[in-house]
Amino acid sequence: MEPKHQRFAIKKFTVGVASVLIGTTFAINMGTKVVSADETTAQTTEVVGDSLAETSSEKNEATSEETSVATASENEVVAPEVTAQETQAKKEETSDAKQTQSPEETNSNESATETKISDQDQNKTETSTAPQATETASAFRSASETTVAPTTAETTAPEETATSETKNPQWPAAADAAVTNDNGIYTPQISYNRKFWTFQANPGMITDEVAKSNTIPFSMAEQRTGGTVVTSKDYKIRLQLDNRLVDSVSEVSLTQRDDTNKTIYFTRVLDDAGNKTNIWEATLLDIFNEPVVGYAYLAENGRIVLNDTVENVLNKISDVEQNPLLYNAYVYDASSRTALLATNNEGYIVGPNDPLSEKQVTPTYSENKNDTKFIGSHNVISYDKTIGENGALVVFYQASKKGSWTDGTGLVFNYGIDPALLPYLEKTGDAYTVELNKVKNGDQYGFVQDKTNKLWIPLNSTDTTKVADLTLDANGTGSYAPADINDKILFGGFASGARPVALLLVYRLNQKPDEIYASLKKDGKAGGSLLFNNYFTDTNGVVQNYSMASNLIAFDDSDGDGIPDLKEEADLTNPLVSMPNISNVYVSENKVHGELVFNQAEGTKQEVTVTDEKGTVYGSTTVTPERFDGVAKAQKFDIPLTKTLPAAGTKLIVSVSTIASSGDSMSNNLPQKNEVTLKEGAIAKTDLKYYTGVTVGDDAKNAIANTASFPENATYAWVTKPDTTKAQTTSGQVKVTFPDELDPTYTHELLVTVPATVTDIDLTKSTIEVNKPSLHVNQDIDTVNDMLTRDYVENKLIKKLTLADGTVFEGQELKDVLNALVAGYSWSDDPDTTTAGKDIDARLRAKLNNKRNISWAMKIDVVGAQAKADLQTPWGTEINVSDVIANTDELKQFDTADKKVSYAWKEKPNFKPGVSVDHHVSGVVLVTYPDGTTQDVPVTITVGDSQADAFAAKEATTQKITVHYGQTVNPNAGLVDPTGNNVKSSAFVTPVDTTVASNSEHPATVTFTDGSTAPVDILVEVIVATPKSDATTPWGKVPEAKSLIANTNALAQFDQSDKPVSYAWKQQPNVKPEVGATDRNATGIVTVTYPDGTTQDVEVNVLVDKSDADTYTPNGQEVKTPVGGTPDATAGIANLGELPAGTTATWKEPVDTKTPGHKEGTVVVTYPDGTTEEVTVPVKVGTDADIYTPNGQEVKTPVGGTPDATAGIANLGELPAGTTATWKEPVDTKTPGHKEGTVVVTYP
Repeated sequence: MEPKHQRFAIKKFTVGVASVLIGTTFAINMGTKVVSADETTAQTTEVVGDSLAETSSEKNEATSEETSVATASENEVVAPEVTAQETQAKKEETSDAKQTQSPEETNSNESATETKISDQDQNKTETSTAPQATETASAFRSASETTVAPTTAETTAPEETATSETKNPQWPAAADAAVTNDNGIYTPQISYNRKFWTFQANPGMITDEVAKSNTIPFSMAEQRTGGTVVTSKDYKIRLQLDNRLVDSVSEVSLTQRDDTNKTIYFTRVLDDAGNKTNIWEATLLDIFNEPVVGYAYLAENGRIVLNDTVENVLNKISDVEQNPLLYNAYVYDASSRTALLATNNEGYIVGPNDPLSEKQVTPTYSENKNDTKFIGSHNVISYDKTIGENGALVVFYQASKKGSWTDGTGLVFNYGIDPALLPYLEKTGDAYTVELNKVKNGDQYGFVQDKTNKLWIPLNSTDTTKVADLTLDANGTGSYAPADINDKILFGGFASGARPVALLLVYRLNQKPDEIYASLKKDGKAGGSLLFNNYFTDTNGVVQNYSMASNLIAFDDSDGDGIPDLKEEADLTNPLVSMPNISNVYVSENKVHGELVFNQAEGTKQEVTVTDEKGTVYGSTTVTPERFDGVAKAQKFDIPLTKTLPAAGTKLIVSVSTIASSGDSMSNNLPQKNEVTLKEGAIAKTDLKYYTGVTVGDDAKNAIANTASFPENATYAWVTKPDTTKAQTTSGQVKVTFPDELDPTYTHELLVTVPATVTDIDLTKSTIEVNKPSLHVNQDIDTVNDMLTRDYVENKLIKKLTLADGTVFEGQELKDVLNALVAGYSWSDDPDTTTAGKDIDARLRAKLNNKRNISWAMKIDVVGAQAKADLQTPWGTEINVSDVIANTDELKQFDTADKKVSYAWKEKPNFKPGVSVDHHVSGVVLVTYPDGTTQDVPVTITVGDSQADAFAAKEATTQKITVHYGQTVNPNAGLVDPTGNNVKSSAFVTPVDTTVASNSEHPATVTFTDGSTAPVDILVEVIVATPKSDATTPWGKVPEAKSLIANTNALAQFDQSDKPVSYAWKQQPNVKPEVGATDRNATGIVTVTYPDGTTQDVEVNVLVDKSDADTYTPNGQEVKTPVGGTPDATAGIANLGELPAGTTATWKEPVDTKTPGHKEGTVVVTYPDGTTEEVTVPVKVGTDADIYTPNGQEVKTPVGGTPDATAGIANLGELPAGTTATWKEPVDTKTPGHKEGTVVVTYP
C-alpha cells in the first residue's frame, strides 16, 4: 500500500503531537517519579486485532514478516512459546540487573527493564476556565523562517523578577510566585504502580472531513507489565480537554478493546465542590479487559462529540491557529488520587493549519498491518545534574515495533528541540549540538531503580554509550542517517527482535535550570511550554507512522518555592507541594510553625516531620490540601513537639512527604526538606532586686536579659510576679510574645522563670533628681499647689531617687517605690511667680505612709510671655497676635485639656501708617493663662513701606492727559506705569470739565493694590473743536463741514484706526444770498463726532462770494431765423464768450416765427453759480425777400442806352441798406418803344 499524505505538525508552546497515527507518551509532568516496565522472557508471535506484542527474537527473526503475520488469526492472541534455551539466555543477560526489579517480581524468571517517565504538571485548576492565548511561531520551522524567542502563557502570578536567592531560605515558597501554563491541562500527582507499563491516547487529526462533522475521533492503547492482573475498578481512564473546547463537548465515548460494537461512555468529573471540570473518565476494565498481560492493546472508534460542527467551534476560538487544542489522558488511581507513572499523555489535536501538513505518512496499522514498522513511540525527558557543569536535558526515545525486525537500514532519525531553548544549550564550536547515546540491550524501556533510595529514575547517560554529536539548525531540528545506523541506534535486542527501538539524546545546558527559570521569569517568559520531537522517516522523507514522539517541558514553578519543576522532578521531589516554609524556632517553644504551598492539582495528604541531623524525631503532623480556586494556595501547619528541643544552635530538619493511600500505587517521591537553626529562648536576669511593700510593676521586659534577641515589637508580660510582701528570695514567670519574622500571622510565646531578691527600704537622707517644673508668671497659687498630684509627681516630676547608701531608683521601679511609701505631696513654701526666672529654689514635701514628712530640694522655672524682637510686617498685613510672642511653644505647657493659653490685642498697632508717617508702631498683647491670670506684653513692630510710599518716592509719578470735548478723563492715564506701580484705582477730587478747552492740573487720589493711597496733581489738557474766523465760500456752494473747523489737526490725535473724528453739518449756512444783496455773511452749525461717540456742536460763519449775476453784464444782439424756425438764444448774447464758462442762454418765452418780420425776444442768461439775468434781443424772422416787397416803376432810357435797374424799384430806399437791383436779362434798347424787363432785387 502506497504512503498517503497526512496532516500533522508541531507548534511552539503547544504540548505535543498525537493522533491516531502518532503514539505519544509524555514523561515530563509534575509529580512523575518512576515506572517499572515488566518484560516477559517468553517470546510470542504477533498478536493481532487490538493487541500488539513482541515476536520471538530467535524463531521469528529468521522468518519473514509475512510468515509471522500468518501464524495468527484475526482475533487470536497466540500464547507465548518459551524454550529452555531462551529462558536461560535471558537470565544470563539480565543477571547483572537484578537490583532493578520491582519487589513484586523478584521471584519471576522474567527480565525487568526499568523505565522512568517523568511528568510535568501544568498546575491548572479542574474548573472550566478559558486559557489565555499564547501566540508564537512554529517550534520546528524551515530554515528560511525566522525563529522568535519564547513568550510565556498568561499566568496568575504577578510580575516578579526576584530569584530564589533573594528569599529567606527558611521561607522560600509563596503562592503568588507560582508560575504555570494557563491552558487548563495538568497531570495530578503521579505514583509508581508496577501493574502498568504504558498508556497512550491518540486524537485524530482535524481533516476537512472531520471539520465538517461534529465529532473529533481518537483511540487509546494500553500495555501492562507481565505477570500482573488488574481487578480493581479504582483504575480510571481520564481524558482532559482544553478549556476552550469543553463547553462545546456533549459526549465522549470509546469502543471496548475486544468488542467494537460495545461503546463505553465517559462521565464528566465534578470537583469536590460539585463544579464541572474539563475531565471525562471511564473505568479502565470496561475498556481494557485483556486476559493476557505484557502486550499492547488498542481501543478504537473514540468520539468527542460537539454541539456544533468542529469547523464552527474552531472558528469561535480566536487563537486556535497559534495555540492548537490541548488534551491530556492518563490512568487514574481513585484510591490514592494519583495518576500512574508512564500513563500520562499531554498533547494537542492536530489542526488543518499545521506547517508539516504536507509530509507523507505511511498507512495506519488497521489500513496495512503487513507494512507497518512501528506501533507506538514516546519520549522521556529528564534533567541530569551530573552531566557537565550545569547538567543536561536527557531525552530517552522509544519506538515500539510491529513484528520482529532488527535492521534499521533505510531509516532516517529526525530530532528537534524548541528553538527557545537553543540559547541555553552548550555549543560545540559555533554550532548547537546534541549527543546521541546508544542504549544497551535490556535497557529499551528506559527506567532503572536507584540503588540507594529504591526509587525509579530515568535511564541516563552513564548507562549508555556516546556515538555521535548531532547538529541542530537554527530551528532546533536535524536529521541523522549514517550508513552504519544499526551501530548507532539499537534496533533490536539480543533475546528478542521485537524489543523497541531505543536511543538517548543529551542536551547539555549552559545554565542551571533554576537560573534558566529566573531568566525566563525576569523576561516574563516563565511558564511557556517547550517542545521536543523525534521520529523516523525513510530516505524519501516519508514519516513512519507511530514513530513520532513529541512532548514538552516547561520552566514552571508550580508550588512557588523558586525551584523549577524540572529540577524538582530530577531530584524526585513533588513539584506540586513546596518545600516547607519554616518560622523561627526558639528553644523553649513546644511547636514548630510553618507553611506548605499546594498547587491546585495536588490533592494528596502530606506528612510534615521535625527531626535533628541525627534523625531524632521531635514531632509530626498531617496537612490535607484544601480545595480552592486559582493556581496555588499556602496552608499553615503547626507541629506539636513530643520531645524537649535541644540546645540553641542545633539544626532542625523539617521534611514533607506524600502519604500514599493505595497498596498498588506507591509514592515515588523523596521528602522535601528545609532546615532551621534553633534560636535561644528568653533568658532571665539573675540580679533582680525588689523592696518590701513595693508591688512589682507591669514592665516585665526589665526582667529579661536578652531582649536584643527579640524584635522591637515584642511584648513582655508577667505570668506570675515575685512576692514582695516580705524580705525574701523568690521568683516569678515572664511570657515574651512577638510575631514571627517570616510569618507575621504567627505569634511566638516564650516562658521563662525569673529569680528575685526582696529587701527593706529607708528614704531618710535620700535625694531626688527632677524634671524641672515650669510655672507661668502670675500663676494662681491654688493651681501651683494643685499640680502636685501623685500621678504628676511620680510619673513626670521625679525621675531619679537616690538613697543614702547610693541605691538608685529610676523608671518603673522608682514609681513602684514612691507609690508604696508616699501618701501625698505638697510644697514646703509657696513658690513666687510674680517675676519670670530660671532655677528658682523650691522644696518638695512628701508625706509618708508612716505619718512622717520628708522634703527634697529642687529647682523650678517661672516662665512669662516674651515679645519677639525685630518684628516686621509688610504694610497693611496684620500679624496674628500669637505670632508676636516669642515663646508660645514654651507656654503650651500650661495648656489644659479644655482651655489653652490665649492671646489678644489689648492695644492693636496701626498696620497701615500713612505716607511719610513713622512706620515703627507699638501695641500691647494680653496673654490669658488657663487659670485666669493675665500678663501684658508690650510689642514694637516695624511696618514696611506701602506701595504708596514707594510711588511717592519716585521722581516722575504723573504725566499729561489730553482729552477731547466731553470725554471722560481716566486719572490712571495720568499716572506713570500704573501697573508697575501696583495702582489699583485713582479718582479726581473734583470732576474735570471737558466741555471747554483747558490745560491745567487737577488734584487726584491714587489707591494701590495693598490698600494704601497717595495724593497727586495731574495735568489735563482739554481740546475742543473751534470755528475758523475767515472762512469764505463761492456763492451757492455749501463748504465741507470740516473746512469750517480751525483745529482739525489737533483733533486728529483722537482718531482711531477704524473710526476717525468726523464732521457733519447740523445746520447748513445760506450760501445763496439775493443778487445785489450787500450782506453776504452766512451762519451754520457743524457737529463734531469723536470716536467714543461724544458730539460737539460748533457754530461757524462764512462769507459768501458775489454771484456771477452781480459780476457780469450780458449784451443783446439781433437774432435771425427763418420763418417757422427756432432762433438760437445764445446768438442773442453778443458777449457770451466773455461770460464765465458754463454760462447758458435760453429764451424766456418762445419767439413767434410763424410770420416774417422784425420781432423782439427775452433771453435768460444763467451763470454757473445758478444766478440769472434777462436780456431783450431783436429777432429777424425770415429773409429780406420775405419781409420786403419791391415796387417797380417805369425806367426810361435812350435807344441803345443801358437802363438803370435800380431806377426800376420805386421803394428801393425803403429796402434794407445794401439791397441791389440788376436786370435778369438785358433790355433790348436798340429800338425804341415800351418794353418790359425783369429786375432782380438782391437783399443784403
